[in-house]
Amino acid sequence: QEYYGTSEQIDLEKEDYERMIKQGKSFVVISYASVCNSQILDFVETFSEENDIAFNFINWAKLRETDAAETIKYPPTVFIVEKGKIRAYLDSDSDEDTEKYNNYEAFSAWLKENLSL
Repeated sequence: QEYYGTSEQIDLEKEDYERMIKQGKSFVVISYASVCNSQILDFVETFSEENDIAFNFINWAKLRETDAAETIKYPPTVFIVEKGKIRAYLDSDSDEDTEKYNNYEAFSAWLKENLSL
């Protein structure tokens, strides 16, 4: 609930992410490499503004030092944490998720399907 009503982009450090996981929080994260120019970054910004929901951003180098790296292998990714557990994520190495990385409507539909807006 604390992420609704704002389109703020929150930069996380590794320690912030781990604390939120330990506290059993629910939130959305995008992680990317420093030189990422994927349009998924634009999709996140558009979705955030259209739906008035904040996203957390964490650099891939920081995320891969957390337990999330056991599940998510490649950047960029968007993932949903529910009560401290990764519930859904986009896999940039998966043919199944290719359309979500390249088509805003597919990306938006995936998020709406996985979030309680």
